[in-house]
Amino acid sequence: MIAALLPEYPDLSAERCCRACGIARSTLYRKPVVAGDGEIVEAIQTLLVQFPRYGYRRVAAALGLTAKRARTLMRRHRLSSNRPRRRRSSTIPGVWKGGANLLKGRVPGRAGEVLAADVTAIPLVGGRWGYLAVVLDSFTRQVVGWSVSARNDTGLTRDCLLMALGTVRVRQDWIHHSDRGSNYVSHDYRDLVIRNGGSPSYSDPARPTQNARVESFFKTFKLEEAGCDLYGDLEEAREAFADYFKLYNSKRLHSSLGMKTPDQFSKEHAILQ
Repeated sequence: MIAALLPEYPDLSAERCCRACGIARSTLYRKPVVAGDGEIVEAIQTLLVQFPRYGYRRVAAALGLTAKRARTLMRRHRLSSNRPRRRRSSTIPGVWKGGANLLKGRVPGRAGEVLAADVTAIPLVGGRWGYLAVVLDSFTRQVVGWSVSARNDTGLTRDCLLMALGTVRVRQDWIHHSDRGSNYVSHDYRDLVIRNGGSPSYSDPARPTQNARVESFFKTFKLEEAGCDLYGDLEEAREAFADYFKLYNSKRLHSSLGMKTPDQFSKEHAILQ
């Protein structure tokens, strides 16, 4: 309306008119939503419900938009991804001093070369807790093994690793990388890794960034799945996690994989190798 009245009052500047009406001057230059944007915005909203941590680059890749257009629409409609703030590490250095970090200066170049593992707590109804262990293939980012239990013990991580070994074909002299939790440094667990041709590798005490891929996965998992619901029991959690891991492997785009899904990336490199 102000833009229409300005020609009738040439002595008044646009800035004074806007100030008198209590609106920002930028409002005069704001472009209306282009026809067709509604469907795209709706598609972005649907995508962000499924993958809340998607930034504009992943949104652009998933919907076939340019990065600039995706960024503009997300800013205009306040659809920026919800990224949690970084927290300081609360890890207490363990007493076990054995083992070493075999990944320092090494980047995995094939599937089955490095398996990374970790455990996180899952809240249940009634103030109870469950525990989820996962194993990722560090090259393809696929979730190749997982297990849920009411106890964070060696049995939890052992079942997870056995699933991983039955899912991915490990390379000769493959590496198993984890933190120094008691379930990973136990004699039985280390023996399982070694008997299957692997070498145990450990992050330094209180250095979660040395197992960054699993830490990053858990941040995404808690925002997109575990942080969206409260599970009644472990069986309900297992069913939900099975659906999410299938979706994660087959649908979730990764910038580090060239905006491809873990399954897609794995298949492409299996053909090359």
